[in-house]
Amino acid sequence: MDMKLKEAEVTIMKLTQERSMATKEKDKLEGEVEALKTKSAATRTIQVGFPFLYVCVVAIMSLVVGYLTHL
Repeated sequence: MDMKLKEAEVTIMKLTQERSMATKEKDKLEGEVEALKTKSAATRTIQVGFPFLYVCVVAIMSLVVGYLTHL
């Protein structure tokens, strides 16, 4: 009976250590995810208006179409 009790105590200690390690790992991963979220949010920029190249292409096409319709 005494041997089973000691074996149970050892098993409980091992499980407690594993749970503690799992909790630390979970906290570490949550911190990494939070850091990635803030890094991603900082590098993301919102573009306002039309891109310059798009405006240039539309202007050139408009000039070509206008020239061809006057002929």
